[in-house]
Amino acid sequence: MVFNNNFIQFAQLKSQTDGSDRRTNPRYSINFLTKNTIVSAGMDTVVYDGLVTIENISARGMCVRVKETSPAKFNQYKQGKKLLFTVNLFFSGKILRIEGRVAWADHHPDRQTGRLGLDFNESLGENDTLITYFEQEKNMQEAFYLNIK
Repeated sequence: MVFNNNFIQFAQLKSQTDGSDRRTNPRYSINFLTKNTIVSAGMDTVVYDGLVTIENISARGMCVRVKETSPAKFNQYKQGKKLLFTVNLFFSGKILRIEGRVAWADHHPDRQTGRLGLDFNESLGENDTLITYFEQEKNMQEAFYLNIK
């Protein structure tokens, strides 16, 4: 999968240079600026704006932390529904699109954030041009955008 080879290497490199001590904290995270990030389950849709953090990415899946705008709807993920998602990432001038399912979810009302565990199925291609919900930030050298729907 092209997504795994290119992006995970970048993620691991970035994680080693973010100032954290990997001996005491082996996790790494990458922040994504988003515009109208969509998470939908059937007819119910939750929209996230702002910062999305990817934690613990691997060839099998990744953990995504999002700003939790609707705890009631977010609880649907905790109830074990097998929700499909599509992730589109703008990386090194290409759109990487992958599909999978929501494996698990938790939320932290005190911090108004929630996490989704996403299991990958397969890449749908590295040159996908279906850019629907995001815009490029002019100030970023590498722009990353996450769209879950």
